[in-house]
Amino acid sequence: MIITIIEKEILLANDISDKLKKLGYETEVFDCITKATDLSVGDIFLLSTVFSMSSTEMFIEKFQHKSILLLVSHKSNETLTKPIELGAKDYMMKPVSIDILSKKIEHY
Repeated sequence: MIITIIEKEILLANDISDKLKKLGYETEVFDCITKATDLSVGDIFLLSTVFSMSSTEMFIEKFQHKSILLLVSHKSNETLTKPIELGAKDYMMKPVSIDILSKKIEHY
């Protein structure tokens, strides 16, 4: 299973990636949603909500057949409600708990 992390904060993304690798997951990291849309081969996506809503919508529509978990720093209609309505499966508040994240990954 490949976990794709799409996050502008590259240090955070790499930290999550390293911890997931220690749990046995294969990961890929993108700091640009456009690159992830074009190049990702992931099975589950961890998508930060710091990107523009139009980019987020485009990404969710393209990959709605896969599991998308949002990485959220604050709750709002734009960062949470709308992406969930579009097809994102769940969300996690930043900073991310790896224990909870791994349970959500196994669930989806």
